[in-house]
Amino acid sequence: MSRKKTEEVAAFLIAAGIDAAYYHAGMPSDERSKVQEAFIKDDVKIICATIAFGMGIDKSNIRWIIHYNLPKNMESYYQEIGRAGRDGLNSDTVLFYSVGDLVLLSKFAEESGQPEINREKLLRIQQYAEARVCRRRILLNYFGDNFNRNCKNCDVCSDPPKVSDGTTAAQKALSALIRSGECIGINMLIYILRGSQNAELLEKGYQHIKTFGLGKEHSFETWQGYLLQFLQLGLIEIAYDDGFSLKVTPYGMNVVKGNQKG
Repeated sequence: MSRKKTEEVAAFLIAAGIDAAYYHAGMPSDERSKVQEAFIKDDVKIICATIAFGMGIDKSNIRWIIHYNLPKNMESYYQEIGRAGRDGLNSDTVLFYSVGDLVLLSKFAEESGQPEINREKLLRIQQYAEARVCRRRILLNYFGDNFNRNCKNCDVCSDPPKVSDGTTAAQKALSALIRSGECIGINMLIYILRGSQNAELLEKGYQHIKTFGLGKEHSFETWQGYLLQFLQLGLIEIAYDDGFSLKVTPYGMNVVKGNQKG
């Protein structure tokens, strides 16, 4: 995430006997060129770099992309991991992140020209990092590619958590979302499902829809967990250009109709 950190990590690796170099935009151009050339020729195996390095690299046999910090959004992450395995052979990606990353990236989002959108995008990459469902499904569904099976390759698929059939919960949530006009966010959807007497809910008349209170057996936190997974699995999506309201995807509609399980 920072120029200083690239130098610190490279120094740490070198001290441990690992062949490494650093690269960032603050270096003299001739030094950057030397590092890049050494990497292309396999004279240096590991480069600790800011994203300024990856953007200009055309090297087919990169075996690892390791994120030392959390990327600012899913778009950046997808582009950056795409540098690995261009020769078609197996490659790996590893993502590390910390609370400190979130604090700094949140600051960047607040200072950007589109703070609301960038905050939401940061939240999505955080959710990806903390996911307990197939990460390939999350990544591809984020970009609108309806990938509704597990990849059997990511860490979650390799060491899967215990799961249960969430079809009934999904049908309740998606039905409530549809009946509300798909113009609400996660919190309001949970208020509807739990039969809340929230003032805004009552003002908008959501207490009169058929699914009001249909999910009161679950706590607010449980519904948050369900909806996060529905989002990750591609049953719903967030319309960034429509007040961050939730929308039911075609896959989600099939679950509502009973054509597919959630």
